[in-house]
Amino acid sequence: MAELKDLKAFIDAYGVGVRAGAITPQVADEEYLRDLFDLPPLSDAARAYWAETDGVRKPLTIKTEDEEALIEAQVEQTETDADE
Repeated sequence: MAELKDLKAFIDAYGVGVRAGAITPQVADEEYLRDLFDLPPLSDAARAYWAETDGVRKPLTIKTEDEEALIEAQVEQTETDADE
């Protein structure tokens, strides 16, 4: 396994590339990174998730419109409860 500081620099750069939209995470990247970090192979659940997204993963920090609407409804309910 490579030096920890080199791995951290690599994964930081990869994350920046993903968030900037320059890199789209894919199964090959996941497998490469797992090998590089000496991690176990992808689980069946992880493979199923990749399959559901046609092999391309959207960063989990991006919310869908449905998630945004749910959050807004929860905030409105909290504000209503506080006013009562």
